[in-house]
Amino acid sequence: MLFIISQRMCQNTEYPELRDALDVRYSSYFASLGINILPISNNPNTTKQILDKVKPEGIILSGGNDLNEFAVREHTEDKLIEFCIKKNKPIIGICRGAQKLNQYFGGSANKIQGHVGTLHEIWDHRERLSASVNSFHNYGICKHTLSAELLPICYSNDGSIEAFRHIDMPILGVMWHPERMNDACVVFENLMKEVL
Repeated sequence: MLFIISQRMCQNTEYPELRDALDVRYSSYFASLGINILPISNNPNTTKQILDKVKPEGIILSGGNDLNEFAVREHTEDKLIEFCIKKNKPIIGICRGAQKLNQYFGGSANKIQGHVGTLHEIWDHRERLSASVNSFHNYGICKHTLSAELLPICYSNDGSIEAFRHIDMPILGVMWHPERMNDACVVFENLMKEVL
């Protein structure tokens, strides 16, 4: 299975250069789930041509950066989302990628405390399962900021939404980074099965 994955953007501080970047752990983690990933540059002018040529089976919106920090990334990811919606292909949003999906469908995110560089418990209210996951986000999604087109699945103890899926499309968003977990995240892998 081949998925295209978006990339964060980094401004070089030594000289003026804006770079695309992707944590190398994404590749090995998703390969362990049977998904090969192909990074795509943040260039909305070439996104459609690449998608038409590669014909990915799905898209992963990666973490990193805050929403609206780099307009070129926003436009690139909009095109990736539109491609998947048109072709009914799965989208997986990780951390900022989940926030992007929520924003795309009309939701928003709020500044949140206690979710950067920590582990915390989440629970899947449908299955009555809990798990310990990492947390690296400055912004969170709660019940009143979640898009009406998305269904909450997992919550943290402070009530923020840690995972959601679209009401009728194969779209999943999680607020943690499964690629950074030492142990397999069973909750994430079970959620992936719902959209693949």
